[in-house]
Amino acid sequence: MKESIRIQIQDIDNMLTAKRNANESSMNFETCKNVTSFVDETVIDTENIYNELKFDNPNGGAWKQGWNIEIDESRFAAEKLKVFVVPHSHNDPGWTKTFEQYLNEQTRNILNNMLQYLGQKPRMSFIWAETSFFAAWWETLNNIDREKVRTLINSGQLEFVNGGWVMNDEANTHYSAIITQMIEGHQWLKNNLNYKPRNSWAIDPFGM
Repeated sequence: MKESIRIQIQDIDNMLTAKRNANESSMNFETCKNVTSFVDETVIDTENIYNELKFDNPNGGAWKQGWNIEIDESRFAAEKLKVFVVPHSHNDPGWTKTFEQYLNEQTRNILNNMLQYLGQKPRMSFIWAETSFFAAWWETLNNIDREKVRTLINSGQLEFVNGGWVMNDEANTHYSAIITQMIEGHQWLKNNLNYKPRNSWAIDPFGM
């Protein structure tokens, strides 16, 4: 009886071993019909490159890493360096605070100052990207201030860039979500301001 059980167990073990070997063989890149080529080594290993980069670590607050870049002023003696200053503000709808906290504690003040200073300084311009915050701020404006906003847009002082509901991440976000939030923002701009963004603006997403 014991010998019979032992033989049965051995037969089962042999069967499982054969099945495992067959599976491993079918997954072999050299024999799999669905694989046309297989590269077993890379030309550049980005992990090694990262380890070779020389990062400085100055005490600069939250973001410390960087490179010490020096400018040779004589280089621009023949052709002067042109510096383009773009007044803007990046506002995360979600990070360390809630949307409402950001709006009430920070973003509202930024947009209020924008409306005030652009009206006083006709040569100044400003760009805005996150339509969700602008829409919430817009709801608090009276008709006079709304007309001021339209005037700034028509004069080119205020420009919407990207125009999405948020400034989305680009590495871990599905393309359908990116398209949906872009449509949401563009529809709001079209319906409320008859505006269509012409330029892109992605200064803080991950994975461009």
